[in-house]
Amino acid sequence: MEWRKEIWTWLLVTAMTALIWIWAAGETREERAINYARVEFAAPQSGSWVITPNSMNLKVRIEGSRNAIQKAERFLNEPLVLSVPPVEGTYVLDLTEQLREHQGLRQTGARITDSEPRTIALNLDKIAEVKAAVKAVLPGIKTEGEVVIEPAEITVAMPKSLQNGSSPLTVEAVVDRSELDQLEPGIQHTLEVRVRPPNGLSATDPMTLNPAKVRVSFVIRSRVREITLESVAVHVGTPYQDREGYLVEIEPQQLQNVVVSADEDLIRRIESGEVPVVGVVHLRTRDLEEKIKSKAVSYYMALVPQATGLTTFVPVTARADRGEMPRIRLKIVDRLNVQASEPDAS
Repeated sequence: MEWRKEIWTWLLVTAMTALIWIWAAGETREERAINYARVEFAAPQSGSWVITPNSMNLKVRIEGSRNAIQKAERFLNEPLVLSVPPVEGTYVLDLTEQLREHQGLRQTGARITDSEPRTIALNLDKIAEVKAAVKAVLPGIKTEGEVVIEPAEITVAMPKSLQNGSSPLTVEAVVDRSELDQLEPGIQHTLEVRVRPPNGLSATDPMTLNPAKVRVSFVIRSRVREITLESVAVHVGTPYQDREGYLVEIEPQQLQNVVVSADEDLIRRIESGEVPVVGVVHLRTRDLEEKIKSKAVSYYMALVPQATGLTTFVPVTARADRGEMPRIRLKIVDRLNVQASEPDAS
């Protein structure tokens, strides 16, 4: 039976030796490079700051026992949140030091020895709340009476860098034209409309609109259509007292491919040729005296004939030259000079 005791003793010693070896191997200190670490940056007051960049990938070198390094590797499989002090402007963050002091990493027993990069320059932009007036946009219709918006003002939370100084902020409640086309004229409609970010900004910019929707109430008077006119004559408008004193020549005398927007009934009359449209260059007395060389079209008018034989001038919306008012070249001369230069018929 003595040999059985020796076998058990040998097995026990072997097992203990293996356990000690395994433990020693796990506690042997080593250094390892991790190339897939990812960190995110956050200010203490969450939602009150925009940090750029807000995250990054980096490489780290880590030392510790094998067990500790394995724990640290598992810990770094998820993005690590690093705290940034709430200071407006540029802040240089010491990544290596932040990682060394990170409580979660320290609990693994491993230690960060280096990082690549070691530092990063962050930009912190504070989010502030401002009031913004709401403007209703109702494409393709003309309304009767007042358009009521409830609430008429909303709160916009956005970074200071996106705010336009002291200029008042305006947001738009845009109703889809296809929805307006289904509504009956002459009765009041109330729609819940989503608010669109201020001009120059998009839904991807960091901002919050509160409330995100408003109620818009209106009555449709008429619908608006568009027509493209191949040519539109250009007229010159001058003050009454200056009409006999100056002769004005213009170039061009016709504008090409002008898109006119007006009520459906007026568009039908324009389309039939019954109502012509003209572009008007309005010249002031000072323009005539200084004999300016060019000026943009001031406005467009529809010349609507009446049963009495008179003509009513109806303003219309029109655009040409990529939406800009086209400039007209001018040649302004004094009528007296023209008459003096003409040969005497006698």
